[in-house]
Amino acid sequence: MPWGLGGLTIIASLGILGFRHYQRQQVSFSSTSVVISNSTLTTITTDAAKATLPAPQTKTTVITLKAVGDMAPGTRYSKTPQVEQKMQMFAGVEGQLGWSDLLIGNLETTLTNHPYAAKDISRPNVFAFRTAPSYVNLLKDAGFQALSIANNHTFDYGPTGFQDTQATLTDTGIAPIGVKNQIHYHQHKDLTVALIGFSTYQYHNTVQDLNAAVALVKEADAKADIIVISVHAGAEGTGANRVRPGTEWFFGENRGDLHKFSRTLIDAGADLIVGHGPHVLRAVELYQGRLIAYSLGNFVADGALSVASTLAESVVLEVSMSSEGRFLKGKLHPVRLNGQGFPFYDATGTAIKRMQQLTQRDFPETPLTIQADGQLLPKTL
Repeated sequence: MPWGLGGLTIIASLGILGFRHYQRQQVSFSSTSVVISNSTLTTITTDAAKATLPAPQTKTTVITLKAVGDMAPGTRYSKTPQVEQKMQMFAGVEGQLGWSDLLIGNLETTLTNHPYAAKDISRPNVFAFRTAPSYVNLLKDAGFQALSIANNHTFDYGPTGFQDTQATLTDTGIAPIGVKNQIHYHQHKDLTVALIGFSTYQYHNTVQDLNAAVALVKEADAKADIIVISVHAGAEGTGANRVRPGTEWFFGENRGDLHKFSRTLIDAGADLIVGHGPHVLRAVELYQGRLIAYSLGNFVADGALSVASTLAESVVLEVSMSSEGRFLKGKLHPVRLNGQGFPFYDATGTAIKRMQQLTQRDFPETPLTIQADGQLLPKTL
């Protein structure tokens, strides 16, 4: 059942067919044009005919998107969150989150007042993340227009917590992406952008089911001009910063084959892959003229996620694409998380250097240049 809010439209995948936007035909005039008015046939000159027509609309040729990684604001479920103390959460990156046509990220928590965790949090290393619904206003004020809820913590408080999270985001004008079998459409001027979220869990669209993933991309391709994939997968921790072909495992869980998944979806029609979940930065790759960012690291830890060592390194990814989805240019805005787990611009550029190293190791032949200031540029042949 479709509904719209703030330029965003959500359409359940099953049973809905769409059509790619058609190109409006341009009418050309020769020396004269015929205008019929009140059943009277009148011949006027070309200049006069043009003067009677509405001015042609300028087509959008470039769209710029920004994306961040994992965010777990206010997730200490055993304490009462104090929103008043969190108003500066994004103050250190206002300039980096600023201007773009679309800002997205991964919300790795629930927005709910439901008190019952779906996990046994009395066990060691078992965490249930819950955030006061009022925190959504911080995310809205920061400029987020869509947030992925396809990750391993959005069901920490069961179906009730998951449904509350969707409703809270939607009511605030932020699109929740990653609900199973759903595609979200964002309208930017005359361009339609499809957003699809994936994780490794069956209650979301799953990385492991490539056939279903490809089907969603092809459905989106019939309606949208640009397709953006948000994917939460891969092993976790400081030792999980490499991209290698094959399935990744974490504490016995199948965390997907990100390399195969990403390339397969681009082959199917996707235009940008935004990865998160490992909690560290990973390489970027330019494949078939489309950008793959395998992991953007942590962005808001707030006491829930570790910020030790490389877990504190992050970026705001900026990507400019053509109206057909081809990568034009981008930028890595370097970020470091402080002791509270809040993001701040890092003038030392540590994250840029890290991603240069990782990209050179994992994709030495990729036709992409990462410059010292974070600029991402396709290599000229």
